Amino acid sequence: HQLKIVDADPLQQTVTNERVKQITEIISLLPEKQRDVINLRDVEGYSYQEISEIMAIELNHVKVLLHRARIQVRNSIKNLQDYGIKKD
Repeated sequence: HQLKIVDADPLQQTVTNERVKQITEIISLLPEKQRDVINLRDVEGYSYQEISEIMAIELNHVKVLLHRARIQVRNSIKNLQDYGIKKD
């Protein structure tokens, strides 16, 4: 699945599309389980319980993985905004 944003202003749409592309790339660089959890929760909208069942992991582990993934994504976005660089 891909994040999609609809906006009437072509310039804003271009900027938004670039941000979505950057976030998608950042997510793709996460460790596999973190990537899976963030995609299932934030992109596809599954509940924590559903993710726990899909991935066959404890509910608390889902929450930890999601928390770590979001921190990594947030830090990577901040680095891009502040310095124009991507830190793996």
